[in-house]
Amino acid sequence: MKNCDANRARGKDNLGRACAAAWAAILLLPSGLVRAQASLPQAPATFPFTFNGPQADTPGELDAFGLITEATQPPDIIARVEAFIRDFPDSQFLSLAQLREMQAEIDINSYEGAVAVGHALLRKSPNNLEALILLAGVLPNFPPSYPDSRKANALKEAEGDIQAANQLLQTFRLMESFPPRAFLAEKQKLRLSLKEAAAFLDLASGNDQRAIQEYQALLAGSSTRPAVTCFRLGVAYYHVGQMDNARAQLEAARQNDNGIIRKQATSLLKQIATR
Repeated sequence: MKNCDANRARGKDNLGRACAAAWAAILLLPSGLVRAQASLPQAPATFPFTFNGPQADTPGELDAFGLITEATQPPDIIARVEAFIRDFPDSQFLSLAQLREMQAEIDINSYEGAVAVGHALLRKSPNNLEALILLAGVLPNFPPSYPDSRKANALKEAEGDIQAANQLLQTFRLMESFPPRAFLAEKQKLRLSLKEAAAFLDLASGNDQRAIQEYQALLAGSSTRPAVTCFRLGVAYYHVGQMDNARAQLEAARQNDNGIIRKQATSLLKQIATR
């Protein structure tokens, strides 16, 4: 945002509209680590029945959690989780259910809903690694209409969540009966999701050069080219005036998505073409 304001002050004709389009596109995208961050794991439909894993106190509780895992539409997921919280407020499955609800709020592009669920989850489970990473990736997606003070608070909170998640990731250990290979794969997903969240925080904070380096590293270490990562890298290049690089990444984002990212990348490419 700071770059947009600075460039408008220097009188660059179309940059204001382009910045607005770019920021509008850096939103809650259904494709990541949550799908928005392209790495965070979904709440599992099954789980290890070990002493250090979640267990139901009653068959009714287990059935209610099963209804959450079976739901596929975001409104159904949200309604079932809210019913589960009401009926089983002390359930060991509460965090898993709320992670699923948070993802559902992201899928319907509800910033306020996703943040509210994340806060509620972390109040009860402050060391929930998945929730910290997920919330850190959501917070910088604040609506453009937010006052500057509220935007600053969201960015500060995201930074704190990233720091806490980094510390927790260092002590993330294998659970009993969890296959080591699967554990290492999930830990790597969490690590990549955390890096993605950190890059997005830098982009939202106006640290474009650092965001470029972080997004480049993410793409270099990935076998795929996630549309959201390419799009955000394209936005960062745009902010620093590297239009050829911006066009290349935005085109990659267009090719790898057929939804909102493609639409917003196309819009920003049109803005670049008019300059």
